[in-house]
Amino acid sequence: MPWVRLHGIKDYYGMAWLAQEHPGVHLTFNLVPSLLDQLEAYARGEAEDEALRLTARPAAELAEGDLHAVLSAFFMANWETMVRPHARYAELLAKRRFGRRTAAQAARDFAEQDIRDLQVWATLAWFFPQLLADDPVLRGFVRKGRGFSEEDKAAMLAKQREVLASIVPMYRALQERGTAELSVSPYYHPILPLLCKVERAREAMPELPMPRGRMDFGDDARTQVARAVERYEAAFGRPPRGMWPSEGSVSPEVPPLLAEAGLRWMATDEGILCRSLGCSLHRDSSGLLREWETLYQPYRVAAGGRDVAVVFRDHYLSDLIGFHYYHRPAAEAASDFVARLDAIGKAAGRRDAFVAVILDGENAWEYYQESGMPFLHALYAALAASPGVSTVTMAEYVEAHPPAATLPRLFSGSWINSDFAVWIGHAEDRRGWELLAQTRQFLAERAQQSPPPDGLAQAWEELFVAEGSDWFWWYGDDRSSAQDAEFDRLFRGHLKNVYRLLGARPPQVLDEPISQPRAPAYTRPTAFVRRAVDGRRGGFFDWSGAGLYERGRDGGAMEKGGADQIRAVYFGFTESEAHFRVDFRNSALAELPPGARLVVAFSEPREVALEAGPLRGGTPHVRVGGAESRDGRAAVRDLVEVACPFEELGFRPRETARFHVSLLDGDTLLERAPTRGNLAFDIPTPDFEREMWQA
Repeated sequence: MPWVRLHGIKDYYGMAWLAQEHPGVHLTFNLVPSLLDQLEAYARGEAEDEALRLTARPAAELAEGDLHAVLSAFFMANWETMVRPHARYAELLAKRRFGRRTAAQAARDFAEQDIRDLQVWATLAWFFPQLLADDPVLRGFVRKGRGFSEEDKAAMLAKQREVLASIVPMYRALQERGTAELSVSPYYHPILPLLCKVERAREAMPELPMPRGRMDFGDDARTQVARAVERYEAAFGRPPRGMWPSEGSVSPEVPPLLAEAGLRWMATDEGILCRSLGCSLHRDSSGLLREWETLYQPYRVAAGGRDVAVVFRDHYLSDLIGFHYYHRPAAEAASDFVARLDAIGKAAGRRDAFVAVILDGENAWEYYQESGMPFLHALYAALAASPGVSTVTMAEYVEAHPPAATLPRLFSGSWINSDFAVWIGHAEDRRGWELLAQTRQFLAERAQQSPPPDGLAQAWEELFVAEGSDWFWWYGDDRSSAQDAEFDRLFRGHLKNVYRLLGARPPQVLDEPISQPRAPAYTRPTAFVRRAVDGRRGGFFDWSGAGLYERGRDGGAMEKGGADQIRAVYFGFTESEAHFRVDFRNSALAELPPGARLVVAFSEPREVALEAGPLRGGTPHVRVGGAESRDGRAAVRDLVEVACPFEELGFRPRETARFHVSLLDGDTLLERAPTRGNLAFDIPTPDFEREMWQA
């Protein structure tokens, strides 16, 4: 898959370039060792992905299947910020007519030159905007726009390798100049707590079924950490001082592993702090944290014979950058962020408030104009100019200000909902763990042979790769992509390789897909919903363009000994808001417990709950992510309606939203719709209806 290569020439390069331009702003960049391996393999010309192969092949030599693959996959970029700003790329997108024609049907209208131009633009549009402006080769291609030759394409691909080769040296130079600290994650990005002690998943989810088989992977966790430190030192000439555990995943077993490897700090989410201390954090209507002194300090956590500092990120401020500020003008968003820091400083008075803002370093910028460059220029400049704010790296702060507070216990969880549900919460996840354990047992037995069998080191490498978090991310019904089957095939392929490398035939069970079709029967939205949120049924056309899930098509009642209360879920949107309508069986609303509430639980594009309740006794309150909503609305009368702006939810156009609806009484689940799986829709652009109905 092409994501390392494409994010490399855009975001991994761009974030380092922007840091060079603002040396007074100190930043911490976390780099996963397996990412370093891939970047360097691309730079050497040794790595290849399917999209790169299809790009390099002459347009005139593409087979029919290859042509269809190009027309299916070469528009996988944000259409508003990366496709439509380039006239030729936008023209090709319009000709492709997604949603109206298959790739095979569209192929009849694409001439050889169209295909060659698409091959170029599918990579060219990913280059960091400053590269497109400054590099004479790339600038020439942007000006040319169309009519590219095979020689042009080859020159672009050569430039791509040149940019990819420059990334790791750029980060090393930033660290050597003192502008940035580079931290590390376990080598192949595993969920360390689950490797160390799989039962830790039950700390947040006590009733969670466990995978069958022996799950003693503690030695593997130690190896993933130790090898990460070795790989880092080889790349950057010094050992790392800190680690971002994959997905912010921590447990009591993790700090000793880090201390043993010489690491001094680690970081995770504020939700883990709350669960560790048994406290709650509250924010006012502007997002200012009331218990600022609880969050805005590092903590000491026991790690065997020595301590490790643990830092907890401000979830709210991090999400403003990751999911919200792209809606706003760059200078306005930067000013708002610094104003929020100033408010924290005012609350702290003469004391330090150490505010950790931690987010994905690449995923947000596709939704910003010019890959986030105007916003980050404005933000870095505003931070440097603010007299009350000092930007520091993690190590700079925790080494100059050793933690004064000790964490009595470290809760086991991740930065996603403070649990491990994404990676072990579904039957498919657990099946993956069982096959991993079975393969590891085979490998461990062969490793005891004397002399060791040929291929043993490579077999261990394959197993370590299979321990990575991303395989399990795509299992289960909470997340899905067009590549689900491919991820499944690759995961099982790594396990098969363990057997093959040791001269054994892989068991047939590894030929059986883990990922299973799981879509409940429902329709997706086809037009905008235009209606007031009043809890009334209204007319037929009010919800005619919405998506619809009907309980009667979902296999009947849950195993709860009673009839279903939810009859149907309608879901739709305007250009800026999500709308939900839940219909109940006759008299069910009146029979609900006094504290009943409705929760629209999203798992994608981010984990967030839209809640309305109580459903009896007047207008229900609306909460987003546990906080009172600014602009959400709800009504209960004949049915339940809820609406909330996409901006408040943190959703971006063309992202896929996956959700289910839960009816709860306190923390007791009364009903879920659908009974299994999720419903889904794509966040609309203003052109949604035109795109749906164009001929």
